[in-house]
Amino acid sequence: MTSGKESAIENQSSTDYGAVLQNPQFRTLWLSSLFALVAWSISQVALPIFVYALTGSAATMGVILVIQLIPRALLSPFAGVLADTFNRKWLLVASSAIQAIGVAMLPIASEVWHVAVLSVLIGMGSVLYIPAEMATVPTIVEPHQLVTALSAVQVASSITRVIGPAIGAGLIAMSGTDLAFTVQAGMFLIAIAILMRLELPPVEPIPEASHARTFTRYLVREARDGLRIVWRIPIVRAICTTECLWSLALATLSISAVVFVNEELDLGDRASLVYGLLAATLSAGAVIGALIARQIDRRGGRITLLLVGYLAPLALVPVFLTPPLPVLFLCWFVVGFADAWLVIAMYAYVIESVPANARGRVFAIWGGLMSVASLGTFALVGWLTEHLGPQTTFLIAGLTVAIGSPLVLWLSGALASIRSSPAVLPGEAI
Repeated sequence: MTSGKESAIENQSSTDYGAVLQNPQFRTLWLSSLFALVAWSISQVALPIFVYALTGSAATMGVILVIQLIPRALLSPFAGVLADTFNRKWLLVASSAIQAIGVAMLPIASEVWHVAVLSVLIGMGSVLYIPAEMATVPTIVEPHQLVTALSAVQVASSITRVIGPAIGAGLIAMSGTDLAFTVQAGMFLIAIAILMRLELPPVEPIPEASHARTFTRYLVREARDGLRIVWRIPIVRAICTTECLWSLALATLSISAVVFVNEELDLGDRASLVYGLLAATLSAGAVIGALIARQIDRRGGRITLLLVGYLAPLALVPVFLTPPLPVLFLCWFVVGFADAWLVIAMYAYVIESVPANARGRVFAIWGGLMSVASLGTFALVGWLTEHLGPQTTFLIAGLTVAIGSPLVLWLSGALASIRSSPAVLPGEAI
């Protein structure tokens, strides 16, 4: 549970975004992340539509999204070690540059295998970003501003998930996916230009990094230690497990939604626009949910945030009945709203439970485990959508995640651990 000292710090700092944004280094990181996140959000609309238009197959769309996740699944533990070892500014620059190159080349892709290769490249770039960013924040803000800074990052993420899909939908409606990919690449380049102004504290040299053989051993050892930390802390272990289950809902929102909007709603040329607006509505719910969640968390209701968030996929069940568009938009809004509660609660528990010198690895492993799960769920959702239809897929995914997530939290002992285990304060080492 959060100690009285931590609660006081959080209550004081969480009300003042302006103070933390006055920090020039954090402001630079936050602005660059803003553009990178908008670029990433555009892709969440443009890539599925592009692949579906190219192939006309939900199963193939699922395969392409799986391929994009392979680098994250394989490389995330090692990306976390890199984030804890090397200059994070250049890791962030490299991540944005690789993704910019990948998306800039998508408009010339004319075969499925072209898209697959570029998806791998984009995935390799994206795997570096989050662990490098999350490990950077504590090094450039004061300890008492850490929660506020992380909250600012989360709010930016939620806002850009509204802006990005809306921009993507508008660009696709204007001139197709090619324009959307071009703008996306430009956003990554702007993020790189801003990052060049970032000045970080020097990284202490790692002796093992001077030779390839010793560095490889160091990389493997540190990644293995990160996995042990994840497994050792009950709440972190439970969060990672339930996030893997949540990948089923995310896959449904990415794959089944495209097929549902294009084939079941009889929207004609408006289908791509409606899909983008649904994605924007999901993120709008997340923004409003995040703002309300902070108040609930400050009043000691974090476990409520967690449990309500885990029940969010129940809002996907009404899709089974093919409701009218206003009801669909309401369902997407509710999912985003409750998901924001879940994300804030999970991030807070992980930050409080994990030692400062291991957070890069833990966040990377968290993402990697979810990517591993997504390898299966994206393929599964593509198959279910192809054979059972999108409505039935939404029903299965919504019930499975909403019932399974609280069950995992209870059976894993995480609920008991939340009430009994002391938190690791920000900055505390192993």
